[in-house]
Amino acid sequence: MSKKSLTKRWWFWLVALVVLAGIGKAVTKEESGGNEASTSGAAKEHPEPAPQPKPAMKVTALKLFEEYQANEVSADQAYKGKLLEVTGKVDSITKDAFDNVIVRLQTSNEFMAVATYPVDEEVNAAAGLAKGQAVTMQCEGEGMVMGSPVLRECSFK
Repeated sequence: MSKKSLTKRWWFWLVALVVLAGIGKAVTKEESGGNEASTSGAAKEHPEPAPQPKPAMKVTALKLFEEYQANEVSADQAYKGKLLEVTGKVDSITKDAFDNVIVRLQTSNEFMAVATYPVDEEVNAAAGLAKGQAVTMQCEGEGMVMGSPVLRECSFK
């Protein structure tokens, strides 16, 4: 068998495989499209209840800071991307370089604090805070930046 003949056969099988794969995808789309329509019809008849939001994990600013200092990877697994209810004392109320309000909560390290970023609707509440005041905030954990835990989308409780 010549090299040219082998090359032609190879190309034939390659083209055949691509065509069959395309047909298989089209059949799968048709089948799933039919199922989706019947499923959505059933959903209209018997709507499933909306999933209940998970309750926020309660933690103090001090504990959050200590856990991040001990092991950032473990703390990220526990807190990053999770809804947290954080309690602590106000260390400072400042703004960052982008004019975002930051409420810093005291930790065991007087030079490092837990940084919380209130949502826009809470800026006036943040303006009324005083250093040393106890607060509870519901936030989303974002991890650690420059040695301190950061919390976003915070609302006062």
